[in-house]
Amino acid sequence: MQRILFLENGTSGGGSFESLSLIVSHLDLSQFTPLVVFVNRTVFFEQFKARNVPVRLLYDPVYSKEERCHTGRWLWTRGLMLMKRIAPWTTLGVEAVLHLPAVRALTRVMKEEQIDVIQLNNHSMRDLYGVIAAKRLRIPCISYLRSARTVFLPSSVARFLNRHVAQFVANSHFTKQYWSRLGIDAHRIQVIYNAVKDASVETLNVRKEWKLNSGVQHVLGCVGNFSEGKGQDFLLRTFAYVLEQEPHTALLMVGDGPRRPALVQLAQNLGVSHAVIFTGYDSRGRRIIAGLNLLVLPSHMEAFGRTLLEAMAEGIPVVATRVGGIPEVIEHEKNGLLADFGDAEGFAEAICRMLRDQSLRTRCIQESKRRVRADFSLTTHIRMLEHVWRAQSM
Repeated sequence: MQRILFLENGTSGGGSFESLSLIVSHLDLSQFTPLVVFVNRTVFFEQFKARNVPVRLLYDPVYSKEERCHTGRWLWTRGLMLMKRIAPWTTLGVEAVLHLPAVRALTRVMKEEQIDVIQLNNHSMRDLYGVIAAKRLRIPCISYLRSARTVFLPSSVARFLNRHVAQFVANSHFTKQYWSRLGIDAHRIQVIYNAVKDASVETLNVRKEWKLNSGVQHVLGCVGNFSEGKGQDFLLRTFAYVLEQEPHTALLMVGDGPRRPALVQLAQNLGVSHAVIFTGYDSRGRRIIAGLNLLVLPSHMEAFGRTLLEAMAEGIPVVATRVGGIPEVIEHEKNGLLADFGDAEGFAEAICRMLRDQSLRTRCIQESKRRVRADFSLTTHIRMLEHVWRAQSM
């Protein structure tokens, strides 16, 4: 029996949380005992507790939202982060000081729970304090690379990670290449694609839920955090062109985040606010996707894009940007349409084409379902991760 600690540093929710939830829900509990450590009391923390999954909450000066309200601590943290940017060679020392309370708490938890393996759920730079804690106790550390948006990785940190992370796992070949260019040893990065349950969920009647006008013919949806790189501003500009060609269309913007006020204002400025609904965060993401006519993913940068899998499994056609790891999931003209980020008219044209061309929609839906079964099976995903964990005890 292996005891595995999963560390999640996110502040609210998103793809990393959803992926972690799937993994923990489908573990072979006769072989593995999970413990999930959060730094924020998110809805996922409560969901895990309700499912009797062992959870712990620890506080970190940088990532815990509750800690940011203390002015003195905030100034101290910002000062150290500035030093890290000015003098990159100090990064390891600065990180150890910045996250000292979290390192101590995490070390204590790993001792108390007799952890055999720790898996970091975001990426190596964000989770660096987890590597520091694992090194202290000589516990094998797995770093799941889910993001490709780190600004820089000092060579000293890359060397530290290559020495003290037992195995890196990337969610796409694009992510693997990104981190290897930053200095992570490519031979120690294994690609394990995100996965999705292929069984359909109960469809949410989105027209009824958000009281859409009976004249609305098409409902588009974008599901994800409102953060830098997700491209919701680009989507709103695109949607203005869509409405010129398909005026009886509505857009659901599902999610929340720091950019929401600016996006609401942009929708008003573009004159599309009458057709755009900002739903806020909604835990029924996949059920919402199942009720759409089309899912759009307008990201400026995306390591993978797990909402694509949810749409594919539910038989909902997809139009996405041709960036990052997205082309590893969506093959243009075969199981969806791709367009260049920044080309609002081109993206709008792809959306309108998918809405109008029934034979294209049918072909893409059929191929998407086949690909989910063949390439993004949850059973295969879990089996590959279990092999990684078992390898640490050999």
